This record gives sequence, structure tokens and C-alpha cells, in this order.
Amino acid sequence: MFRRITLKRSNGDKSKKEDFFSDVFDTFFKDEICTSMGKYESSLKTFSVDVMEFEDKYIIEADLPGFLKENVEIEYENNYLTIKASKEDKYQDSEMNFIRRERKNGVFRRSFLVENIDVEHVEAVFKNGVLMISVKKLREGIQSRKFQIQD
Repeated sequence: MFRRITLKRSNGDKSKKEDFFSDVFDTFFKDEICTSMGKYESSLKTFSVDVMEFEDKYIIEADLPGFLKENVEIEYENNYLTIKASKEDKYQDSEMNFIRRERKNGVFRRSFLVENIDVEHVEAVFKNGVLMISVKKLREGIQSRKFQIQD
């Protein structure tokens, strides 16, 4: 984004014109498109998670760097486990002159369809910007069976 384009003077030499347009297109696609994609990406209010399944439980680990524990909520409703985290914009009212702004703020949510869990035994730990949720499965809700394939 901070790369300058130097205009090359041409004396009718076609190769120099091609170099000019090559530089312009390279700059456009490397800087402008990537910056636009970055803006789109930052507008997605989401965060990275890993979901693991074990015989007796699920474990969800969510990366929430920069969030405070008191700004993170976990809710289970209609078979959906929802993690909601919020971060205020500390520069919202100031007149800062940002050259580039990539750090996200606002409300971020992730929801997971998780059936047959014991809502009385959900454990959550928030440490070093990582939220780890352990959710026990209900025994009576889990059934497994092998089926025979007919000829």
C-alpha cells in the first residue's frame, strides 16, 4: 500500500510502456485488491476455532487474542452452543490519523449445532487468549449400532 509507482518516460519505445502498465497492474493487484480483501475479511465478525470429539465429550478451543474474560459469553439454546466475544474500539471518538487499521473490534459470534449434551457439566477456561470449552455428552442420547448390508 505504501509502494510508489514511478512513471517512466517513453520515447516511443513500446517495451517501456509495457513496463509501465505492468508496474501499474502489479501494484493494483498486489496492494489494492489485497487491501480490499483485507477490509472484507475484517468485516467478518468471526474468530478461529478447533472442535474435537471424544467418546464422552466435545472440546472447543477458540482463539480470542486481545479479548478480556469478562467480555466473553457462552450460551446454549435450541441445541446451539454460541460463543460471543466483544471488544470496544478505544479510538472510536478520537481523531487518530490511521495509515492502516487491521485490528478488529465489535461483537464476534460463532455458533455450533451440538445435540445431546449435558448442560449441567459445561466447563470453560480462558487463558492466554484461548477459550477452551469442554462439553460432556449425554449417555442416554448417544446410540450406536452397526447395520447389515443386504445382498
